[in-house]
Amino acid sequence: MKKQNMFIGVVASTMLLAGCGFLNNNSEKTSQSETQTASQKDKEKTQQDQNTKNEVQTSNETQKNNTSENNEVQQSKSRSIDHVYQKNTREYYAQIWLSVRNDMESFDNLSLSYGVYDRSGEPVNYNNADASATFPQGTMQLMPTPTAGGSITFKDNDDGTITVYDVPTKFQDLQWIEDDDYSLSETQKMMNSGQTYPIKDVSQSDIDFVAEHIENSTPISSGTTNSSNGSSSASSSASSSSTTVTRNNVIDLVEDYEGHMLDTDMYTYKEPEQMSDGRWGFSILDKSGNLKGSYIIDTDGTVTKYDEKGQPV
Repeated sequence: MKKQNMFIGVVASTMLLAGCGFLNNNSEKTSQSETQTASQKDKEKTQQDQNTKNEVQTSNETQKNNTSENNEVQQSKSRSIDHVYQKNTREYYAQIWLSVRNDMESFDNLSLSYGVYDRSGEPVNYNNADASATFPQGTMQLMPTPTAGGSITFKDNDDGTITVYDVPTKFQDLQWIEDDDYSLSETQKMMNSGQTYPIKDVSQSDIDFVAEHIENSTPISSGTTNSSNGSSSASSSASSSSTTVTRNNVIDLVEDYEGHMLDTDMYTYKEPEQMSDGRWGFSILDKSGNLKGSYIIDTDGTVTKYDEKGQPV
């Protein structure tokens, strides 16, 4: 009996020790698991902190790059403007001319000179003002004498560039005058298709040469109005002493004088040219090229018509 009790005690002790071992093993496993979990969390937190650091660094670099790019753009813009002459100077308009054209020999070949005109808000087709797009504010025109030199119509964008509009020097064809839809559509196309040119940094000698051929530094108005038939409001009589006669309203003054549009089907009218005394004139030819007469327009707007022999009509 005593041996049996001892055996039971030994078995119980063994089971107790085994249970303690099992508990110790579970405790160790739990501790290891908790340690691994904490370690994993530390790694994740470290990775998250690194990711955050990288994002902040990337954001700072992006902001730095953007700032650098903006500074470069501003510096480039500043450089592009620094070389441009002050507006309303002959040098400025010479620089504009040189930025668009590269045929300075035409000044000598054609004895060119250029007048400067402000076209802001004016109808593009001055012969049909009610059916015409208008020039944007700030639009200027360099108008040559003789017109064979080709005009330059532009708007300064105030950023070192100009927008140049391809506009004819005159709108004499009947379609421009009689076809309102055509006139409005085509003149609007001219305004929508302006080309951007950089204002070039050209040599001082070229600037000085062209500037000598610029007639005025302050732009003058053309004197045209938005009347229903595109004519100038100026009279063609001697009483119109307040009229400013320009290339753009010479034809209008002559048509007012005649009381009708010029007959381009029967006659050819030469380009108006300004004389040394400020008067304007142009000749009339038949379709065979024979001289049929001419017009002289005084500086006050008075029109005088001459026959083929040069006698006043």
